[in-house]
Amino acid sequence: LKWETAAGPDISVFFSHAAAGDIHPELVVHGTKGTLHWSFQSHWEIRPEDAAPVRHEIPAAIEMRRAMVRQLVEKVGHPETPVYTPRQALAQVQAAALAHGQLSIQSIDRSLVHCPRTNDESGEVQEWLAVKDLEAIGRRFLNGEPVDLAAAVCEKVTV
Repeated sequence: LKWETAAGPDISVFFSHAAAGDIHPELVVHGTKGTLHWSFQSHWEIRPEDAAPVRHEIPAAIEMRRAMVRQLVEKVGHPETPVYTPRQALAQVQAAALAHGQLSIQSIDRSLVHCPRTNDESGEVQEWLAVKDLEAIGRRFLNGEPVDLAAAVCEKVTV
């Protein structure tokens, strides 16, 4: 999806549950004086135009969850403890609802779907449906290349 916002910045997102493997979320903000890059469970980095980049490592997911639980427990005993509110998530929810309401869902040819299998951290077998070349198409889109998803992925789109 690509949104043109009334406030000025364009927002491009590509997400799916039909990729062949895990691709963690990334956020890149291009500003007038530099770039901010955040990579899920990895790092954030500020890249100013006129100074050296500043990088900070992010704790692993389990540590982030523990910190979240600690903060929630703290909130119970101390109501002034800051936590994110539903109001702060409202814009993201509205954007998803808008996209869902205005885009049609299309089926793709079964020959373009495969079922990868892996073992998760606990050894359980995980199996899901994945679309051929979806990750590469997403990266091209996020790099600003024009992508017609139906033409790029689907030789035949069935409705």
